[in-house]
Amino acid sequence: MPHSIRRTTLASLAVAALVAGACQSSGHRRVDATSTRLDQMRTSLDQLEGELGRTADSLAVVVENADSGPEKALGQFKKDVKAVESSYERARSRLGEAEQEASKLFDTWTQNASLISDPDLRALSEKRRDELKAALDSVVARMQDAVSQMEDFVSTSRDLVTYLDQDLTPEGVRALADKSRVHKERATAIAALFDEVEKAAAEAAPMFATAKPPPAPKG
Repeated sequence: MPHSIRRTTLASLAVAALVAGACQSSGHRRVDATSTRLDQMRTSLDQLEGELGRTADSLAVVVENADSGPEKALGQFKKDVKAVESSYERARSRLGEAEQEASKLFDTWTQNASLISDPDLRALSEKRRDELKAALDSVVARMQDAVSQMEDFVSTSRDLVTYLDQDLTPEGVRALADKSRVHKERATAIAALFDEVEKAAAEAAPMFATAKPPPAPKG
């Protein structure tokens, strides 16, 4: 898949996490399900952030052990690269139809609003639709930067594995010191971008959630 297409797909990750599966229900349930998807997306991003940090840290350990035996550390780095790559690819494949699902959600809303004969109520429904769409668009806008950086991080991680599989000599490993430092900085920067996505999702979730009755008193 060309990078431009993949990045467009990944930019929709946020929306997909919100609406994938939700469109199987109707009306307010479909909207309410979006709130749940927001929370699920935030959990997934937390996991991915942790894997980013572990991948960068394990590369640093490889470099630190350049003169004392880096092979064990390389094994851990490979595992961490596979983990972060797996999470990235899983999210991409699971959420690939994000924009299509979001379009269904709001198309249905538009169709339902058109059935309202009272002009004030119809305008109110359309206003609410636009407010919720703007909330999702805010999440997607923040995701765009993150996924672009994430794709480059995964690609570089693969390249580092290939390099180290070929050259694990002390000099060859020490030569990665600067690359390791940059990799750590990029992991931190990407995690910060995901934090912004999570913040936008946290702000949007209550807009979609249906109020639930308080739990029954005990006793």
